[in-house]
Amino acid sequence: MWTKALAMVFVAALAPATVSRAAEWSKTFTIAGRPELRVETNDASVHLDAWDRQEIEARVVTRGYGLALVGGKEEGGVRVREQQSGDRVELDVHVPSYHWSVGFDTRSVRIELHVPRQGSFDVRTRDGSIKATGVKGDIRLSSGDGHIDAAVDPGSTISTSWTLHTGDGSVELHLPQDFAADLEAHADDGHVAVNFPITVSGTISRSDVRGKMNGGGRLLRIHTGDGSIHVERL
Repeated sequence: MWTKALAMVFVAALAPATVSRAAEWSKTFTIAGRPELRVETNDASVHLDAWDRQEIEARVVTRGYGLALVGGKEEGGVRVREQQSGDRVELDVHVPSYHWSVGFDTRSVRIELHVPRQGSFDVRTRDGSIKATGVKGDIRLSSGDGHIDAAVDPGSTISTSWTLHTGDGSVELHLPQDFAADLEAHADDGHVAVNFPITVSGTISRSDVRGKMNGGGRLLRIHTGDGSIHVERL
């Protein structure tokens, strides 16, 4: 009897955690010139992909969460705030705090972005992975706890500086063979592997590489608190 009662209690506790809701928000922003995109989220993965349109398409896809409208009309939902001023677009996605429950957690939030190839892109997530493909210009990718994977198109150059940072996760960066930059790559707890000829202008060790790639250029800074860094050729 006690065994059966405990099993019923366990199933009752498990059921709410396995119920999965899904929701989606999307919007397209028309861009006249060079786009400036800033994305910030506390707990979502981000996928940034370039296309040949003068538009920014943003989609937020949730699993296990509903969507909170601006003003918070749905309690516990993911809040999406967006703003456009000229060619500058800002997107803020806030995921509600996680409440512990027994069972398998299936909650997730994903931000999908299609952007013009050339622009200024600042993407920050406190807890989630970042993937960027085919973008050029001023790039800043930062994750407090997640993997960063980026691929750069041939012919790309750094106009000011690029920064890739994760507090806890690895970094995979794929670059054209002739890509030129002053590289600063450091892993607090991990190793750095660079598949490019490097002229050392600072230090080089298992976890720290500072030097010039293909003669050097603008600054490419990569840092991870706990994870490895791999800079590979396309």
